Amino acid sequence: MGGIFASRETIEGETFLSFGADRLRRLCRAAEMHDEEPAMLEMFERFSHPWNRWRIGSRPRYPSNVADDHAPLELSAAFSARETELQVYWEPLAENPGLASNMTAGLSVLRELVDCYDLPTARWGAIKDLFFPERPRGIFTMLLGSTWGRGKPPRFKIYLNPYVRGSAAMPALMQEAMARLGFERAWAAEQEKHRFRGAELDEVTLVCLDLTRGPEARVKVYRRHYQATVTQLEALAGVARDFQPGDAERFYGLIAGQPGPFLSKPLITSLTFREGDCDRPGSATLEFPVSSYVADDAASSGRIERAFTAYGLDPSRYRRIIDAIRVRPLDQGNGIHAHVTHRRVNGEPRLTVYFATEAYPVEATTWAALPESVRSPASVRSPASVRSPASVRSPASARGPGSARGVEHTAAEPPDHAPESRQSPAGP
Repeated sequence: MGGIFASRETIEGETFLSFGADRLRRLCRAAEMHDEEPAMLEMFERFSHPWNRWRIGSRPRYPSNVADDHAPLELSAAFSARETELQVYWEPLAENPGLASNMTAGLSVLRELVDCYDLPTARWGAIKDLFFPERPRGIFTMLLGSTWGRGKPPRFKIYLNPYVRGSAAMPALMQEAMARLGFERAWAAEQEKHRFRGAELDEVTLVCLDLTRGPEARVKVYRRHYQATVTQLEALAGVARDFQPGDAERFYGLIAGQPGPFLSKPLITSLTFREGDCDRPGSATLEFPVSSYVADDAASSGRIERAFTAYGLDPSRYRRIIDAIRVRPLDQGNGIHAHVTHRRVNGEPRLTVYFATEAYPVEATTWAALPESVRSPASVRSPASVRSPASVRSPASARGPGSARGVEHTAAEPPDHAPESRQSPAGP
């Protein structure tokens, strides 16, 4: 199914429901997930309220951090030798969006999800009080994600902001959360790996909980790496049990084409903790924000196809997806491809490509080479089209699964500006 190019005027006149449903429909058909299409569309319509009724317009009503285009929706496709899975990420927003109201709306949506899909809440309940204070800070409080595979029930996950109580509280909050979840020693081993570069250059950005049952349910912790080299990322990810020597060199050699240091948008890794991972994380995900290091989406597409071929994956599977959802020619802009990730599943490589829907244009942005905690908060700003003159963009902040663009939102009390925030999120 080929993509239908759309003018900005056409997109701006649509609602998020019609626009998002069309993107999802095209994804399902390109991935040959015909049986899953009705349930995915129903899930999107039911759990993206109230913002799914909003007209897209020329600029976001409330710039979301879940995607690079600041829309409250991001899509991805994950490819392994055996299957293709589709993923939907969204930010719950209130009718009158703000940090506190979005938190309330998110909790309501989460309760609906739990009831509708009979999701487990034990882990979530163990740490809920840490991540939902009365006066939240930062750039978001909750993001949600769902994964759909052919012939499988959907899987859900929740993303939380470790800076929701402010930067100074983050280390203790993370220590307490990981202890409650049963990963105190494994978290200590992860932190030790970052001792030499320092927490400022390898900053925690996001926490993710699988809302699934069984020993495979994951807790994921994301870090953003400033000025990192591939050699450093190889060493940092090597703490994971399933990491194989050379994984970082191979992945970044194919998708980045250089060894670093990477001085534009920082790269992200995430480490996964499962039942039984008492002493160290079980697995690692490597991420590359490809759109920040190429001229246009055609260049991104070429690198992705090269990686698919090298990993023994059929590039036509990816081409069907991108051809179905793009709204313009790939050589006439940059930003549909937000980032690409690599992780191992049962020892085999899995590549995931994250897409901005381009509900809004993805504008080029300059990223600082240092985290916000060691530079002026105003040194990097969000695109003028989606910010007020006074708003400060926080590239150090906790990102959504894909974007990490970090538009700072004000709360009743001015938020901390040190690293208040993957993304993305990265990796399914």
